[in-house]
Amino acid sequence: MPGIIVTVAAFFGISPLRIIVYGALILSGIIGAIAIHHSIIEKGRALERAVMQARDKAAVGQADKAEADVRRCYEQGGTWRGFNEGGPRCDR
Repeated sequence: MPGIIVTVAAFFGISPLRIIVYGALILSGIIGAIAIHHSIIEKGRALERAVMQARDKAAVGQADKAEADVRRCYEQGGTWRGFNEGGPRCDR
């Protein structure tokens, strides 16, 4: 590794210490960019998770309402007709 650094430094005509400093700066910039990118992705995931939980709660509420309608129909002695049988309704 030191031979590569010395060779590159000789090619550009600068000191090996300067090559090491440039490499460290480039590496820290790449690591910083990856960290920022990761934090942006995590914020997006958190937002999407919140949206999906809200949609799930809404879907559960609608399913509970439909289930209550069907249960009320059966408790009154009726027969529930689904969408395939002419639309949702209770035949008594």
